[in-house]
Amino acid sequence: DNQADSHARDFEVTFKRVAVRDGPTLTGEIRTALARGDRVRGVPFDVGGVPWLRIVPGGLNTCEAAGKQSEEHLWVLIDASKTKLGLGQLMAPVAADPERQPTAVSVRVSSLAGEVCSITADKSW
Repeated sequence: DNQADSHARDFEVTFKRVAVRDGPTLTGEIRTALARGDRVRGVPFDVGGVPWLRIVPGGLNTCEAAGKQSEEHLWVLIDASKTKLGLGQLMAPVAADPERQPTAVSVRVSSLAGEVCSITADKSW
């Protein structure tokens, strides 16, 4: 797993809402959901001809979703064109900008429910 995780890339949600599941199947349990514009870090896999993204631990960047992630691997469908959903592309890889040198900042935020969320920001914010 660690070797595969070294090939992780950032992806952005391009559809209005996508399910984060406990396995790379449409029948997998939904753990949380992502909205258009949300970004995740993961490793793309072809599962029976359908592209899925296995989210690496710590790869969920939204507070709501990050609270739901444990050490298990979570999965997001990248393109639903070849599924019974027929929705088309749901996620797109984020192009790396060679001019941009991010400065990582760790922030600890507690929600009203007491869940802790880690946020990473760069100097462009």
